[in-house]
Amino acid sequence: MQYSSLDHRILSLAKSLFAVATTLATRATDLTALRAAKSDRIQKCVLAPALARQEGFLERSGLYDKQASVPLKKN
Repeated sequence: MQYSSLDHRILSLAKSLFAVATTLATRATDLTALRAAKSDRIQKCVLAPALARQEGFLERSGLYDKQASVPLKKN
């Protein structure tokens, strides 16, 4: 089967587009993984201390029993 010059250009363009699409997909996957890692770090660095402070406040105010791990109703 003989390919014309136009066919070669189309095949070359298709290969280039496939290469670009593959690169973009790989980078998108990498960015998603990076965001997930940052999210985990944010939870550990920001949310955990904030929750601990809230738990401490509730415990001091008598609204939370750490031993029971449930909120208490204040009478």
